[in-house]
Amino acid sequence: MAKLGVPAHLNSIVADLSRELPEQLRYWRLLDAILSTLPCDVAVLMRLEAAVNGTPAEPQPQTQAQIAPRILVPLATDGLDDKLLQQRFNLEQHPRLALWMQSREPIFFPADTHLPNPFQSFLKTGDRRTGPRDSLGIALHVAGKPWGLLALNTRQSDTLNKIDLKELLTLIHFIEAAIAVLQRSKHQRSELSRQQCLNKALFAQHQGGELLGSSPALKRVQEEIAIIAASELTILLQGEDGVGKSLVARDIHRASSRSEQAFISVDCARLDEETAYAELFGCATRNGEAEKPGLFQLADQGTIFINEVASLSTEIQAQLEHFLKTGRLLAVDSDASSRLSTRHESAQNENASLNESTSLNLRLIAATRCNLQQAVSHGQFRPELYRLLMLYPMPIPPLRDRADDIPLLSSHFLQQQRRRLALPALQIDTDARQLLQHYHWPGNVRELDQVLSRATLKAVAEQKGSNSVTIKISQLGIRFGELPRALQAELISLPEQINLKQAVDDFQRRLINERLALRHGNLAATARDLDLNRSNFYRLLQRLAIKQPRN
Repeated sequence: MAKLGVPAHLNSIVADLSRELPEQLRYWRLLDAILSTLPCDVAVLMRLEAAVNGTPAEPQPQTQAQIAPRILVPLATDGLDDKLLQQRFNLEQHPRLALWMQSREPIFFPADTHLPNPFQSFLKTGDRRTGPRDSLGIALHVAGKPWGLLALNTRQSDTLNKIDLKELLTLIHFIEAAIAVLQRSKHQRSELSRQQCLNKALFAQHQGGELLGSSPALKRVQEEIAIIAASELTILLQGEDGVGKSLVARDIHRASSRSEQAFISVDCARLDEETAYAELFGCATRNGEAEKPGLFQLADQGTIFINEVASLSTEIQAQLEHFLKTGRLLAVDSDASSRLSTRHESAQNENASLNESTSLNLRLIAATRCNLQQAVSHGQFRPELYRLLMLYPMPIPPLRDRADDIPLLSSHFLQQQRRRLALPALQIDTDARQLLQHYHWPGNVRELDQVLSRATLKAVAEQKGSNSVTIKISQLGIRFGELPRALQAELISLPEQINLKQAVDDFQRRLINERLALRHGNLAATARDLDLNRSNFYRLLQRLAIKQPRN
């Protein structure tokens, strides 16, 4: 029997285990080490995959194993045309490969065996004239499960069959141990990549937002959230920009059985068209080491919120439609954006291979400001996807329909600005508050936040050194033409000539009465709020004929 001298030839494999190398290169180097040990001139290292889930084959129930064909995928080769790496070998169609995979020990086939050699057509041009070859097949197992196959060919007859069996088994165990380490390392790198992407996605989201208000319109939304949260239905939130659709989606997630899992939010209107598919559904890294998870993979077991779904390209719409129907999606290579259309078509083809698909368990909440039915009629949105999203449409009211919530929202935003700018006190005067109440807010809650943010900065700049900053109408930046017509008419109807002293007295009287009501008649507290000396404040009450509340 031929002696292999296994330990001396495999030092490089051990050295590679601790090095940072792309996965593909690791398999090539492993095969090089094998070739330096075994007497052959052609070798192929192949991984077993099941067409049902795209992962290395795992034990399957008998019925599933019969339905889903097992596929051998070449990882590294030597002595054969590189086109082999693009092939997939179905074990049902290659009896020699099937026999090798079924055996726990190496199987030798002489050159004159009647079983066809699946690699004969991939021999390099100068080698095809040498005729049939001896071959040896070695099934590889990792953690007791079939992992793949090492196939060897040689033009030297009676060579592979004379290898010392004990040393060959030692080599096989060494190779399997090396592959197990590679697989474990790959899983760890993939999990680390997933966790990093998940942390980044979660960190980028606004964590403190909540629905504020007690208006009838908002109460109806909150009641609907309580009803729909317990289900797994796909939801379509409909509403104008800035109404708080993302907050509604978050509240649905918080009230659902998935509340302990990830909530991933993505604004499709901000996605770059060329990278949107990979951003949503994932892709392989350029060195092939591990798969970069998309936002859908990060949301597995949780909820994904897709804002402005109408802005998605038709290719992504097709993939989203496929996912809603099957619960599966197809990953895309990082450099394969030009092949998106073909991949989407194959996703819908009943006969298409599913060996690259991924099954996910997540809930989808979509949102749009557009009329999707109109987009469908114009050919801009897929009709079937529209029907899938409309399982539970949920309108979100604009701020003008919940004006009762404006005071509470204003106080909330002012508190945020006060803490952010480290102000002792920040308030808004009565006239400015009334203007906020009557403005029509085309940008809804988001615009209210932005208006108060700008107004705070202006007020701070104009009232430098003041302990209490007060926002006035002039600092809100709302133009006369933007006001409701009824309010414009009211302002226009004011007399051209007015008594300034009377106007000032009326304003002071109204402000003091409001502050007294807020302080429940406490004169000392009201004086402090108005930054007035108590004795001066009492005299002002007498001059303005304001009745002092009884103790």
